[in-house]
Amino acid sequence: MTRKRAYREKKAPAAERSFKTPVYLGEVCRVEIGVNNPFARTLRVRVQDEPPDDLPAAGRKDGGAGAGKRLGYARLSVPPRGSAAFTYELLPDKRGDFAFGRLNLEYTGVLGLYSHRYVIEKKESLKVYPDLADLNNHLRRILPGATPTAVYYRKLGDAGREFWQLREFLPGDDYRKINWKVTAHVGKPILNEYRPEKDQNVYLFFDTGRLLYDRLRGKTTRLDHILDSAFLLAYNILEQGDLVGGISFNQRIARFLPAGKGIRHLRLFLEKFYDLQAVMKESNYRAAFHFWQQRVKKRSLLFVYTDITDAESSRELAEHLSLLARSHLVVCVLLPHPYLDRTAAGPVTGIDQLYKKGVALELRSERERLKKLLAGRGVKVLTTRTLNTTKTGTG
Repeated sequence: MTRKRAYREKKAPAAERSFKTPVYLGEVCRVEIGVNNPFARTLRVRVQDEPPDDLPAAGRKDGGAGAGKRLGYARLSVPPRGSAAFTYELLPDKRGDFAFGRLNLEYTGVLGLYSHRYVIEKKESLKVYPDLADLNNHLRRILPGATPTAVYYRKLGDAGREFWQLREFLPGDDYRKINWKVTAHVGKPILNEYRPEKDQNVYLFFDTGRLLYDRLRGKTTRLDHILDSAFLLAYNILEQGDLVGGISFNQRIARFLPAGKGIRHLRLFLEKFYDLQAVMKESNYRAAFHFWQQRVKKRSLLFVYTDITDAESSRELAEHLSLLARSHLVVCVLLPHPYLDRTAAGPVTGIDQLYKKGVALELRSERERLKKLLAGRGVKVLTTRTLNTTKTGTG
């Protein structure tokens, strides 16, 4: 009987793992394992990779990597002083940073009387970005105005214009733009010409507290859809020639990126926030906004991604946003609550359903009241849709 024991020779096979990173949510990740044979004999080796436990294999419908015991396993016959390889595929179903473990090799000795077990520490990470098909096409060719939030930003940008130059009046020009002082000085009609303001500060605030913790469907979270919208918005901001920065927070400040511009900065923004996860903790709005105000003195446009279903915490949010709105242009970005709307509009078939409907109607009414409260305090409210639905509304 073959006896197995842990053994390390002076010579040992080498193994490498290669894969593309980052990948996008739902994109197949092809992992290749290569083994090099340092011996002058054919090496028959069993290889077991340690892929991320919580990522499913491509083609599997029954769970994560752990559902298939042999995922990442192969038997290879490696020629003398040659190499051989095999591949397997993962299909990421959530965004984030996922760790691979070790590469485990087992091969028989020269006489086949015992087996060598050789472990190679190859701890590497696979980055999974949100599924932004548009982003894939300029960072994979994005289309301008691809989300309601981005369209709304462009409308806000159109309202802010700066003086560019003087020029002679031409037929068809707007008479309201005539500069009468200059016209009187030179003796002919002279026009003020304006262009959209550039180099404006825009900051995206990500609330990752308990209000964003719930799931919308399957493994998709409210925060997943927020990031989809935010990354497309960031592209639009930079395309307009403005600067974009970001901050994420819950009980404490988690991440902060100062405003910058250009494609390189877009990559920094994506890298900084792609793996945000919501936690079951109360968000500290006062600390978040105070932190930001201590670092940014310039008047800015703020998009605050949060929720307002909870009356008590929403009143606190409204108080802090209204203070910010005195010096900055503040937009509160909300996602709809499909379950709440369905329950409120659904039929009553029993006492349980009656209770649920009553709660849903009360929550929806409170939400609308809080939106009006924000609007009355100078905070613009935008209710945007998830990217895979068809309806959108603004508040």
